Amino acid sequence: MRKKALSPAARREEVRRLSSSGVCSVRAGCRILRLARSSYRYRRRGPSDQRKSLHQRLAALSRKHPR
Repeated sequence: MRKKALSPAARREEVRRLSSSGVCSVRAGCRILRLARSSYRYRRRGPSDQRKSLHQRLAALSRKHPR
């Protein structure tokens, strides 16, 4: 039987659960679940002001020239 692979988000949550309960450290949890610690600490940033203005400009152009 084939094991179901965990997504990176599920692995992060599992490492968080293990480390907060005191079972192991974050480093050990990442190693056990084969998750890079940089992936564990990654925080997605929102879009920059420049990207927001670009998106608005493209939306305006697509409304002006729908085809």
